Amino acid sequence: MVRAGVSLATALILSACAVAPIGPRGDFVPRSDYPHPLRTQSYAEPGQCRGGSKLSAVETPKPDYPRRAWKHGVQGWVIVELDVGLDGRTENVAVLREAPAGWFNGVTVSAVEDWRFLPPQSGRLTDCLVRIDFKLGQVMIAG
Repeated sequence: MVRAGVSLATALILSACAVAPIGPRGDFVPRSDYPHPLRTQSYAEPGQCRGGSKLSAVETPKPDYPRRAWKHGVQGWVIVELDVGLDGRTENVAVLREAPAGWFNGVTVSAVEDWRFLPPQSGRLTDCLVRIDFKLGQVMIAG
C-alpha cells in the first residue's frame, strides 16, 4: 500500500516538472487546456500554397510567448495566411483563425512579417497557411 502511494506521488511530481518549463519569466503553469488545433490544409483550396508544401524557409524566427498569456497560463494556436513576394519576403500577413481569440495574434503577425523564404521560382506565392502553436510555455511552427 505504501509503495503504490509513493509511486503515485513520484509520478505526480515528475509530471508537474514536465509541464512547467522555466523561462525568463519564471515557471509556466498551464491554467487553460490547449484548444484542439485545426489542420491548416482544411482551409486551403486545391492548388493553394500550404505551409510547407511550396515554402522554402530561410529565416522564420518564432514569436515570443506573450507575457500576459505566460502569466495567466494560457495556451492556444494561430493560423496565419501570408503571401510570399518574388524577393522571398512575406506580404499581406493576416490571422485567419485563432484560439483563444486575442491572446497570440499580435506577436504572431509581427514575427511572420519578418520571415524570409527562398524566392519562389514560379512567381509570387499567395494564400500560404501556417499554424503557430503556443503550448506548455513553448512556441512551435506547425506547418
